[in-house]
Amino acid sequence: FNVERDLRVQTQTLESKFRLIFEQASAGICLVDDKDTITTFNPAFAAYFTPQGSDKISTMSFPTLLANTEKLQLLLREIRNKSNVGQVALDIECKVGDTQKWMHCLFAKVTDQREQQRNASNSIIEVILYDVTERAERELQTRFEADHDLLTHLFNRRSGEKKLHKMLFF
Repeated sequence: FNVERDLRVQTQTLESKFRLIFEQASAGICLVDDKDTITTFNPAFAAYFTPQGSDKISTMSFPTLLANTEKLQLLLREIRNKSNVGQVALDIECKVGDTQKWMHCLFAKVTDQREQQRNASNSIIEVILYDVTERAERELQTRFEADHDLLTHLFNRRSGEKKLHKMLFF
């Protein structure tokens, strides 16, 4: 009985530590079931996808939160069905209310304690998200500045030649 009680105490301690990590994480974390429905999420995830002035996420269908719903559904299906897919990283654009955001997403299939893959009918995918909107906007601005004249906003010589070459030969 003492061994069982000690194991129960250790389990409860670990559970409370993991709950604290999950709830206090700065990254948005959610679990998506085989119907692409969000089953569990942490407060950071809710903060990312709650429109300003609202207190709830607009939908619990994960693909509809982000842009290019069909591509995301295909990716989730691929992760579920292929056994050799590890972790997939992707930058995805999304719209929350009137705000456009960019999210860096990490997708991974959840395995059970014995490291056996769950079957495709009840597979769960873990999604970890970071808001990278500022970085994406800086990248777009840098690309624009590299390809355009700052005064006229026309293509510079290098990018103009590249665009002409593409138009003529492709």
